[in-house]
Amino acid sequence: MADPSGVPPSAFADVDAWLIEHAPPESAHAIVHGDYRLGNLMLGTDEPRLVAVLDWELATVGDPLVDLGYLLASWAEPGRDLTPVQALGRATQAPGFPSAAELSARYFSVRGIPQRDPGWYIALANWKLAVLYEYSRRRFETDDGDPYYADPAHVTAFLAAARRSAGL
Repeated sequence: MADPSGVPPSAFADVDAWLIEHAPPESAHAIVHGDYRLGNLMLGTDEPRLVAVLDWELATVGDPLVDLGYLLASWAEPGRDLTPVQALGRATQAPGFPSAAELSARYFSVRGIPQRDPGWYIALANWKLAVLYEYSRRRFETDDGDPYYADPAHVTAFLAAARRSAGL
């Protein structure tokens, strides 16, 4: 049963506290997609170009670096442990895809803003995914959810990725 006080489960507490303590100032205000990843992009068939961004139900106004953090958190790279979201999007491990670091550097270059360490935003994305998967796992336990979420190792993987990004 969830704690009605809103206190995160103990497994989340260190990342939760780190995110609060290290929250950066907002870089800008923009429309933030909320689930910006390769699986929600439509690419052109004639050349490698973005033609549409799909699945906008999580959109809000906020810091655009939140979307960068989510994109980087979903970016699977060869030779790295994968989170469940990265495992669902392994295409980025194929030859021709940039590394997450190259993708981040290009983002800042194209936007014409000074490069920042995206670690806080990646940790936030993984923490949010851990929360979502924990909620979904609990729903499954009450016979009201998808069996995909049943494995608590999914939550553990997201929290481990958040800790790596936070340096914990």
